[in-house]
Amino acid sequence: MEKVLKKLDEVLLCKDPYSSNTEMAGLFLVDVASLFLNDLDQAQKIALEIAKAYWDKKATDEERLAQLQILCDRMDAFMHKGLNYSRPAIINRIVASSLMTTTGMSYDLCDFIADLTDKVGVPEKLMNDIFCKHIPEFVC
Repeated sequence: MEKVLKKLDEVLLCKDPYSSNTEMAGLFLVDVASLFLNDLDQAQKIALEIAKAYWDKKATDEERLAQLQILCDRMDAFMHKGLNYSRPAIINRIVASSLMTTTGMSYDLCDFIADLTDKVGVPEKLMNDIFCKHIPEFVC
């Protein structure tokens, strides 16, 4: 993920032009979570569908919050067991993040997601393509 991280540094570090754009972050996280479709259980698939619908203005805040609570309860369970950096926990966290509405497309978010996806073996090329899709300055 070295090349992706270097590009993020060049494009966003100390600039953060999208740090308050929560919709941009949500759509980015939906695309990242979609990389794991074959790994998602039924609850995560439902949550991802609600996230997609929410960002497309077709789901309510109540629907979004209900799904987020389910996944946050799982995050708590993973953390109590010391498994918060296991593959299932990371995937769950990424899906949960796609439902969050308080985080913008900041350098910190992008760096964190690049690190998590690297930990679970997402190829750098896939992450590069997703960043290119969502960050105009991230030239491919």
